[in-house]
Amino acid sequence: MGARALRFYWKYSASLVFLLCCCPLKAELPKNIQFKADYYNRDLVAKVLRGRGNAYIRNGSQELWADEVEVDLQTNLAVATGNVRTIQGELTLWSSKAHFNLKGQDAEFEDATLVSGQLVIAGRTIRRFTAMDYEVLDGTYSNCNLDMLSTPSIAGCSLDWKISGRRFRITMGEYAHFYDVIVQAKNLPLVYSPYLILPIKTQRQTGFLMPSFSVRNTIGTGFTLPLFLALSPWQDLTINSTHFSTAGLHFGLLYRYIYSNEKLGRANVFLTTRRFGPHGSQAVDPGTGARFLGVFGEGAVSAHNIFQFSGSRAQSRQMINWVSDPYYAFDYTGDLEPRSALGSLRSQLSYTRPGNEWLFTAQAQYLQSLIVSKDNNVDGGTAAQLPILAISKMTTPLLGQRLSYEFDALFTHYSRGRRFDQVPSAPVLSGANTDTDSAFDSNDYIRTGNRLQLEPRLVVNVPMPAGFQLQPIVRAGALAYHFAEPSPTLLHREYLDLEIPLGMQISRVFTTSIEGFEKVSHTFQPRAIYASSIYQSGEGSHPFFYRNLAVPNPSGDLTQPTVSISSPRFDLIDQLTPYEYMRFELINRFRRRSADSVDRFFWFQLSEQYNIRTSNIDPRFYNRLGPIELFSSFTVGRFSLQLQSSIGLEDTKTLNNKVLDVPVRETSLSAGIVYQGNNYDMIAVNALYRKSADPAFLAQMATLSISKSLPTFFNIDGMIEYNFKEHQFYGYRVGLSFRTKPRSCWNFSIAVGRDSNRIPYSRLAFMLDFGAIRGI
Repeated sequence: MGARALRFYWKYSASLVFLLCCCPLKAELPKNIQFKADYYNRDLVAKVLRGRGNAYIRNGSQELWADEVEVDLQTNLAVATGNVRTIQGELTLWSSKAHFNLKGQDAEFEDATLVSGQLVIAGRTIRRFTAMDYEVLDGTYSNCNLDMLSTPSIAGCSLDWKISGRRFRITMGEYAHFYDVIVQAKNLPLVYSPYLILPIKTQRQTGFLMPSFSVRNTIGTGFTLPLFLALSPWQDLTINSTHFSTAGLHFGLLYRYIYSNEKLGRANVFLTTRRFGPHGSQAVDPGTGARFLGVFGEGAVSAHNIFQFSGSRAQSRQMINWVSDPYYAFDYTGDLEPRSALGSLRSQLSYTRPGNEWLFTAQAQYLQSLIVSKDNNVDGGTAAQLPILAISKMTTPLLGQRLSYEFDALFTHYSRGRRFDQVPSAPVLSGANTDTDSAFDSNDYIRTGNRLQLEPRLVVNVPMPAGFQLQPIVRAGALAYHFAEPSPTLLHREYLDLEIPLGMQISRVFTTSIEGFEKVSHTFQPRAIYASSIYQSGEGSHPFFYRNLAVPNPSGDLTQPTVSISSPRFDLIDQLTPYEYMRFELINRFRRRSADSVDRFFWFQLSEQYNIRTSNIDPRFYNRLGPIELFSSFTVGRFSLQLQSSIGLEDTKTLNNKVLDVPVRETSLSAGIVYQGNNYDMIAVNALYRKSADPAFLAQMATLSISKSLPTFFNIDGMIEYNFKEHQFYGYRVGLSFRTKPRSCWNFSIAVGRDSNRIPYSRLAFMLDFGAIRGI
């Protein structure tokens, strides 16, 4: 046979095999069935088709992958074996072997695991009757374990809880019937039941959540019954109604939405039937007084929102925190942000539009006083900033690479909705300086007006050898003020500042044989900074600025004493204190490099400041020799340590422009060590020692915190805070937590203790959240 005849023979044979195998296959498979595999084998007599290697079948919305699939072309029944995975909608099912009908929904899966949302069901056999109806033999049911799944099986799962039973009948989206079941927590059997029925909801559902109890000395025992409303796939509303035995009803509306990654937020409103007592007291007021809607006496709002404009880098953020009474946060801190403990609330609306060279920001801000402000008589009212307009010019090269410039402009309008103090007509040396109006004695004279700040900056890039950096910065600024109180006044101030930082950076990589530290990088960075206020114009005689007023001379001598009268500035920008200092910094960083990451395991920073010019009214420049500041952190294995200290080199002799009877060498030292074990295990010890000229900042404290995962189905945690100065415990907490992961759908906790204000409390809470959207 010639070469030409041989080529024709092989082409004919290949074409015949293709026509016998492939063409009849496409003709005999049901319509809308896609079948693929790496290798095919077809039995013409038995009419059986086999696909081996990455076998794939698509039947409508159902997809199946397996190592091998065998199809009976006469009955349209198929068998899949080896790593079988079936996906239909939001449901995924793994199994070792599957029998299914190409023209129907009925199927049987062996050694199978079914997952839908947070629902996880495993069984020796799972039978499917329709897309929604299943039967499970020798199975387990669990929930909220998806984050920890590493294989398609949860049969040996010891996380959270699970239900094991002889037989389950399940209708997806409705209910599951369990027969001969044992309820387990962390593999510990708790309850046996011959029959159990539970809702099987793969989507968020409207309904009541589990109730909770709480106990506090000031408001009594509270009982809460939350109602969860699933408004849509991207928003929900929770209604919390709590009745306290002493303070009455506490009503909350908690709204959340996540429309997209660029549009999300929450808005919470709280109302109470309680009325607070007279000014300066947080006691319950039995009187009626004015009430919202005739029922509620006090209220609070806490709302956050983020809105990203489509097709633009511009975005708007809104943050609203408001209370009807300064003492609201004392008993209802959980209604507000953690910053409520700082003594004031900040509400802010902002709009930001970044560009390639310019950044534009518009804000509105409202500051509201809370308990601390009233107690200290610093600011008895609230202040608003509307608007705050800022324009910034990005760093822009000038004259090549040697110079660059930046520019900031900031305009703010300040307003207050209440009266103000007047400058005292007869100031005194000691005690409160009072005016003719006895209701306003807080030295709160001027807090309204307009301010415009313009600050261009010039940066010089000095050519330096490799490893050195010298970038002098010149700031030329102007502050313009307009006040309406006590009479229309326009003032302006100018300043010129210089900062010369000289830095050196040396970096080297070491190769070691220490496990986990084979590659270690050390960066040594000393730096010296000279800074000076070259020029500052005077403040003028307006009451907004500091004033020294003459007082009557009680001794009758020739000297005339004075008292410093001040009103709170808008912010630190107004504090133009003449300064000149040299600052020295030494930074050491050690990083280790692994196969896929680089992390810093040791940091050591030492700094000291020498004030060439001092000030007795600005704590930053009290002494000529500033404190030695040290910060260090070290991480090795499961241990991490932190040390921070500030050691004064000179005595502080004045405080708030008053001479101290006894000078004080101010010093502070804080240290902490943390051991982080597996999962929940943790032990931390923190200590704080602080010696200050201000008695309010004296501290000698130690805190011990422990968290431990027990071999049963709950965790234990505790905290104790001891004050060595007063020789007593300030706060403590002991609690049991039955929640093992941040995204668990249930949470049961018990805690008793005393907070930092030495108020005892106890808390018992059990909550279910099967479909809550992720927190904001």
